[in-house]
Amino acid sequence: MNRLIKLAQAQASGMNMSFLFDAERRLFSIGYNVQECRLDGSYYDFLASEARLASYVAIARSDVPNEHWFTLGRPFSVLDGRTTLLSWNGTMFEYLMPLLLKRVFSGSLLETAYKAAVARHINYGKARGIPWGISEAAFSALDNNKVYQYQAFGVPGLGLKRGLEQDLVVAPYASMLALPIAPQKAVANLKALESIGMLGRFGFFDSIDYTRQRRPEGERGVIIYATMAHHQGMSLVAINNFLNNNLMQQRFHRDLRVKAAEPLLYERVPTKPQMSRIPPGYEATPKLAPLIQAPVSGRFLTPHTAIPRTQLLSNGALHVMVTNAGGSYCRYHETDITRWRSDTTRDNWGEFLYVRDCESGAQWSAAYHPSRHTGKRYSVSFTPDRAEFHRRDAGFETTMEVIVSPEENAEVRRVTLTNRSAHRRTLELTSYMELALANHSEDLAHPAFSKLFVETTFLKEHGALIARRKPKSRDEKTIWAGHMIAGPGELMGYETNRERFLGRDRSVRNPQALEDDLANSSGYVLDPVFSLRTRVTIKPGERARFVLITTAGQTREELVSIFEKYKEPNTAEAAESAFEMAWTQSQLELRHLRLQPDAVRRFQELANHVLYPNPRLRPTGGRLRLNSLNKTRLWAYGISGDLPIIALTVTDVKELDFVQEILTAHTYLRTKGLKADLVILNYESGSYFQPLQESLRRMAQAHAMLTGLDQPGGVFLRTISHMPDDDVLLILASARVLLVAARGTLAQQLGNQADNTNWPPRLKGQKRFEEYPRAEFPTPNTEFFNGFGGFSKDGKEYIIQLPAKVKTPSPWINVLSNEHFGALVTESAMGTVWFGNSQLNRLLPWSNDPISDPPSDAIYIRDEDTGAFWNATPSPVLTDTSYRVRHGQGYTVYEN
Repeated sequence: MNRLIKLAQAQASGMNMSFLFDAERRLFSIGYNVQECRLDGSYYDFLASEARLASYVAIARSDVPNEHWFTLGRPFSVLDGRTTLLSWNGTMFEYLMPLLLKRVFSGSLLETAYKAAVARHINYGKARGIPWGISEAAFSALDNNKVYQYQAFGVPGLGLKRGLEQDLVVAPYASMLALPIAPQKAVANLKALESIGMLGRFGFFDSIDYTRQRRPEGERGVIIYATMAHHQGMSLVAINNFLNNNLMQQRFHRDLRVKAAEPLLYERVPTKPQMSRIPPGYEATPKLAPLIQAPVSGRFLTPHTAIPRTQLLSNGALHVMVTNAGGSYCRYHETDITRWRSDTTRDNWGEFLYVRDCESGAQWSAAYHPSRHTGKRYSVSFTPDRAEFHRRDAGFETTMEVIVSPEENAEVRRVTLTNRSAHRRTLELTSYMELALANHSEDLAHPAFSKLFVETTFLKEHGALIARRKPKSRDEKTIWAGHMIAGPGELMGYETNRERFLGRDRSVRNPQALEDDLANSSGYVLDPVFSLRTRVTIKPGERARFVLITTAGQTREELVSIFEKYKEPNTAEAAESAFEMAWTQSQLELRHLRLQPDAVRRFQELANHVLYPNPRLRPTGGRLRLNSLNKTRLWAYGISGDLPIIALTVTDVKELDFVQEILTAHTYLRTKGLKADLVILNYESGSYFQPLQESLRRMAQAHAMLTGLDQPGGVFLRTISHMPDDDVLLILASARVLLVAARGTLAQQLGNQADNTNWPPRLKGQKRFEEYPRAEFPTPNTEFFNGFGGFSKDGKEYIIQLPAKVKTPSPWINVLSNEHFGALVTESAMGTVWFGNSQLNRLLPWSNDPISDPPSDAIYIRDEDTGAFWNATPSPVLTDTSYRVRHGQGYTVYEN
């Protein structure tokens, strides 16, 4: 301690502030310009300023003359019936910070100023219906590095600066500074701030910004979840002074030089003070800052839209897509964390949450998927910062909010369960997601092979799961993924083996795990998933809130630090901070890109069609049939064909506004992590002068810094006068979205998203279906029978015996092919078909999924009288019928 004291004394003694002093003005400059070797042109010229502490010390040390003190301006005005010394900004900091060290003498000018300033702050807070105490602080705006911005805020009338009424930011440390002036009111104000969530783990958060709304439809006030070291330091000194008889003031005034300068502090209020004119408008009610309203990009009362409706969320590194039915993906840079396929019909990929009532056995999910029912009520809303799902099932209201945290690479799902029944209920929540941890194209090409190299681990101390892909080489970076459920429940188990979770021939709709305990398996499990289960009891009328975290990073330590942040007892606070930050970040992003709400809605709809192609925005079937080329021909134009293509045709310079809108949309989608090749086809006739081509070139180059030019995910400008017709047709046929500038605005081309499909009426059977008992197939007389099947006596067939709803442990396949054509079938159903190359030229898809084994081809048989239907094969419709399957060389026979 003595060493620290000596060090502080040495630093104080070695400091001379006279070089900042303008002897002619007898004022301190606000700084010194080192490059130009001159003082800055602005000065600390008010007595009611935090700088008067420095002025006092400089005079006490004889660095500057005493006249400096009396040169400081002393403007007065009458506020709330008091003669009040004014400052520039009207902040608590200006008036009360020096009081941390300097004594106040009864009846002095400064004592009067302190009391008047605090009274004005209190009255202003009452008039605005908010806690009081306004000072310089952080506020709800972020720079491009996602750092809170900082500036001085004050009370109008108390400060001479114009425009103070336009902002309203309350800082708790201002109340701390007021403890020696109005202790009871300061403590009451701090309690009020605590009641609205301002008290965190490390003390009070820096501020609450009442200039802005917490949410577009919510209460005013955005909490700034940050702590400033100097604000915390001032708070601690103020509390120390209050509890220990102004100890820091006593220590400061023990210095004889400080004590010798005390007469400066005796100054009284002048009999005829110099009155200043207060800027007009100081009594005006502060207005909410003009928000770029967070528009509802979509609100849906059903998951059954013509194509899945999507919302993109991103923080620049972690990208999430959510559909109105609950499908989703999560990507970290170029790596798929969860497995996803562009399946317009089923949309059953992503992260899911099952809810089960332990007493009644009722089951539902947080969204439509994976349970595939909507409950008594179902709604979904999308805004730029989040997706929200609301539903009601079995006496419970379930709400799920989904965001991507701007502060860390984490997808945050906040799930709220409210018990609307009259009984105490115990629920189990089970999360589930399939892991990819691979580039999307690699996972598409070899999913089964890709799964082999993912290792999973359970972190007992955090109740979390982590996974990593084993690197193929020393140079390959390892990507880690993690998952945790935080909240009031009790962790009941985990699972990372998809086969054990789903069960043979089951899907996410009816997994085996919901009927059993989780097996707590981890390691190299061949088919990795993340699944956690927690249990909670909720009383009637009460609610429980859980936070599901899915995160990714380049080190295990990154994930652990995120788990530490969100685990109990910090879960609610950390999640609220993330949601506030997500909303603020979305506002900043819209300002940065200069986007209006309707533009955001259109761009999200455009993304919808890129992810899930819609026939309305593609060439007609007739034109598609004319194409005879494959994607390898795209390579001649620098287009790989690996990314979705947005094709835009332009014919005239009058259409450049539309081109600009699409370029902006392309940039916006890129910020949301959706990479697509934007191919602009210029239909301008070939000539020496090409004004349209030149304009398009300049516009494309202007966007090149954000999206790139002639590179994957960028802009490709091509002139059709230099292209064969077949190549143009190939690009149009390859595009997921075709936009024609001559057809009108983007809003017009997106048009109405309603499902206008004329579905045939449902068949109503006229007779009751009666299934007559039938004999089971006799046990076949085979060689090497293993309980399911064996070889025929002549060795020409493998005969499989399947009792009703029984499956083989794994798909038992038969490959049927000749030199040019082939097919793959299993004991359950028909699979993929190909021509020439089984990987590149599949006519039907192949899941390569040994667990669910979904068929690629099926034949349905329906009784027109009763409406009953079944398959010619054991799948996909499971019936109470036994099957016999015979695999032979070049054929398979299904019998039932």
